[in-house]
Amino acid sequence: MTHPAPITLADYIAALDKDTGQPPRPISDEPLTDGCQRCHATLTTGTAYFARFGLLRCRDCIGDDGFATVYDLDLFRQTGELSCSGCGQPVFPSQISPDGIAASYHCPTCGTTVRYTLNQQALAIWGPGITRHRQ
Repeated sequence: MTHPAPITLADYIAALDKDTGQPPRPISDEPLTDGCQRCHATLTTGTAYFARFGLLRCRDCIGDDGFATVYDLDLFRQTGELSCSGCGQPVFPSQISPDGIAASYHCPTCGTTVRYTLNQQALAIWGPGITRHRQ
């Protein structure tokens, strides 16, 4: 299964600025706290990619785990919908923790089951976790 190139944190910020009519913010070269979730490489807004469930990864570690568009990322933030890592079909959380920072997914198409938990870095970037979903 081939996935399009994922968006970076800078791409997401630029899209938010455009949608709200804000002038574009400059891309910062300041390192982000914690770095890549997998290899701990230093990240900036221009080199940080959103992985599933809001974790940040570097270009080498993102693999097929990123969001292809701002729309996909916003849809996740609003509903919890993700593409199944096994088959690519849209999947909604089967269970969300009361605080909204952890969710379990079970794909009815291929049977893949995963659980994601937002880390402090992800919570700092976009606030509270998933608050609603449809089934």
